[in-house]
Amino acid sequence: MFCSVFLILGLCWFTTVDEPDLYLKRSAASWAHDLTQSEARVRRASLFALGKLGKSAVPFIGQIKTVLLSDGDAGIRGAAASTLGELGAWAGPDIVTILLQSGAQEKDLAVRRPLALAWGKLGAQAVRAEPLLVKALDEPDPVLKQNSSWALGQLGSYTEPTLLKLMSLGNDADAGVRREVVTALGNVGSQAQEAIPLLTRALGDPDSRVQEQAALALRKMGALAQSSISALLTLAENQQADRALRQTALLSIETIWPTGLKAPDAWSRLQALAQHTRDEAVQQSAQQAEKKVAAMRQK
Repeated sequence: MFCSVFLILGLCWFTTVDEPDLYLKRSAASWAHDLTQSEARVRRASLFALGKLGKSAVPFIGQIKTVLLSDGDAGIRGAAASTLGELGAWAGPDIVTILLQSGAQEKDLAVRRPLALAWGKLGAQAVRAEPLLVKALDEPDPVLKQNSSWALGQLGSYTEPTLLKLMSLGNDADAGVRREVVTALGNVGSQAQEAIPLLTRALGDPDSRVQEQAALALRKMGALAQSSISALLTLAENQQADRALRQTALLSIETIWPTGLKAPDAWSRLQALAQHTRDEAVQQSAQQAEKKVAAMRQK
């Protein structure tokens, strides 16, 4: 509770805020009671509130599990999956087991999509969900493939078959799928070095969001990605590309340039960017990259 005192007026104004174990002035137990109500909107609001309450809602995970596994409304089951994903940080591996039970039986996309996101929010503790997430990559629904790709990238590591499966989606017709695949490959860094050629090609993707994620993914590969320097320079040189995208490419170049690498052609192109680029912000980024790369070349 905050109090602002206006001495001259002799008034005290109070603004009330929820305590940590309350949401909209209601306790977790109060919200959990609404899970038994017949109206879908009431159950949905209850699940949303329980997700916001975090640790205070953990005692009611059993009730949320019942909703996830047996509620007749797919939208409500999906909301329950999202709530469990939010509570995973406090509830530990039990959440994964519950979500796996749902994933093994669930057919409705309205549930499977948030299930994938929930596993992603759990990160490394959801590694047991890897087979189900990989299986989802074969589905025609682009949103499910996007969510599953993102979730795989949050696990921290994945198996070689999963890497190959993600790489097979690098040319997916949906730009959102390509973006999440590229992001997932970058999130495991050098573990996905086999994907460097794919990531390099993605720098020329027709979707700028895919290009950006490809540049970021290559940056995470470090010096292993030196073969992509020329393609990154091509992106940085493209005056039709977004300014931020060109700057991202330049930052990736200065990050992956290996110690002692001369690469005279690439070096000349970088110098030209630093000296002659018309966009002042891009030129400053090129000058910064030139300075760092010059030091690397001399070592």
